[in-house]
Amino acid sequence: MTTEAQLDLPRQGWPVLAAAVLLVVVLLTHRFATGAGLGLVIESADGTGVVATGILEYPEDNAAYLSHAEQAKKGAWASVNSFAIDDDDRIYFNPLFLVVGNVAGMTGFATSGVLNVLALVAAFATVLLVARIALRLGMSHAAASWAAWLTAFGSGLSAVTAAISPGGSNAWVGVDRAFQDTLASSVFAVYPFQAVTLCVLAFAILVALRALQSGRGFDLGLLAFLGALSASLRPYECFMFLGTLWLHALWSAGDTRRKRLIVVGTAAAAIVPVVAYGFWVSRQEAWREYSEITIAMIDISRLAWVIGYGMFLPAAVIGMFFGDANEHRRWFRAWAVIMLTFLIVFRIDQVKLSSGFELPLAVLAGQGCAVVATHLRSRGQKLVGLGVAALFFPTTLHLMVNVYEPHTLDGGLVRIAKTIEASNDPRPRVLGERHVGQILPALTSAQVFVGHWSMTPSIDARRARLIRAGIEVDEFLDLPVRREDFDEMVASIEPDYLVLRESVPAVEFAHDAGWRDLGVWSGWVLLAIGG
Repeated sequence: MTTEAQLDLPRQGWPVLAAAVLLVVVLLTHRFATGAGLGLVIESADGTGVVATGILEYPEDNAAYLSHAEQAKKGAWASVNSFAIDDDDRIYFNPLFLVVGNVAGMTGFATSGVLNVLALVAAFATVLLVARIALRLGMSHAAASWAAWLTAFGSGLSAVTAAISPGGSNAWVGVDRAFQDTLASSVFAVYPFQAVTLCVLAFAILVALRALQSGRGFDLGLLAFLGALSASLRPYECFMFLGTLWLHALWSAGDTRRKRLIVVGTAAAAIVPVVAYGFWVSRQEAWREYSEITIAMIDISRLAWVIGYGMFLPAAVIGMFFGDANEHRRWFRAWAVIMLTFLIVFRIDQVKLSSGFELPLAVLAGQGCAVVATHLRSRGQKLVGLGVAALFFPTTLHLMVNVYEPHTLDGGLVRIAKTIEASNDPRPRVLGERHVGQILPALTSAQVFVGHWSMTPSIDARRARLIRAGIEVDEFLDLPVRREDFDEMVASIEPDYLVLRESVPAVEFAHDAGWRDLGVWSGWVLLAIGG
């Protein structure tokens, strides 16, 4: 049995704290060295140039997350789908975006900056929490240290296979390169929102282990709160968390099983209603298509999972069965076996269910590394061991150096967003091309006709309407442009603003229809209804 003294943070030693601190330093250094910044202040006084957001990769997804925070900034407790202009129901509730929006409103900082700062705190905390989880499982301080470093920087073998395989970087790409939810290191660098959800899950796992051991009312209450919070932030992680915890309880016997089923029941009582609410939201018209796309978003091969997890797999297998640990390691063992079976053997389409799996995988792999390290006696064996250990980190290094780059916003669109926001309209309706729709909801509480690729229902048909109306130009879609289509589109959508490139035919159509210019910045025209 692990004692509380063994769980004290100072007893973990310097490697754990070093991993957490270095992770934050690396993320900050990379953001500022590449010009991304933290995105705390988004300004474009003259409407020219570009504006740094602090988000390193996948800005479209991050803009979708920020769209909810922008609505909260305007006082909304729940939000609409900003990328479906016909959605009138505020039914989506996410406590993180509510906090981010309100903090941004009170401090004057941009929502992107607030979320980025929270992500750095969450990344730091997650590394420490993973180490404590390892210790709570009865593992050694060495195993906890390994788990912390693997959580912070561990990756698969995509960089290695790309370097040695014919065809270069496009050959043998694993999920550590192609699917950024896979390992914590890429989550920390790419998705500020998911970094926070991963931290909450780590905290929930730690409290669940405490509750399994103590059965105290405080631990049960905290577990219920964290379970509900995790499910309300992002629903994917809670399924395997709750399901494998339930299996762990069933594998017990007698009074032990009864106590563990109480823990599982407490977690389920908090999680299931939240998941049911989320399912109801996903069945509503504005959210149905998005939910169906994202749950089975990517077709990933078995080899991609093997390459993407890389050295985690053999290390985790060793960690499942060898080294110091208490009986609760069986929970993580079940989690790993079930998840790897789903992903590699059955190759399920619902790959989002793997979200959060990086935490138990890192703990088990950390145990495996510690076990192997104890058997390295000679200097030669230790050198070989260091070489093998280096294979845990090459893709992370490759992504930071060669792939992740700062994503910026067009200064003209930033200025347009500021002008729209100054109107104090809590939900302005904006009509513009897809590029406009991708950005504006992250900068103001606007609803757009076309934006995010999966959150805009029937996006291809909507883009075709934009092209026919002369609002968007696409060299690959040669469709006729007619004034009648523009008039019909404006009449049916009833937008408050048009955001158009100066060169598109719709500018002339809008002027003829009596729309008034509010300004031109960096080639973008902002028009409002009225003469």
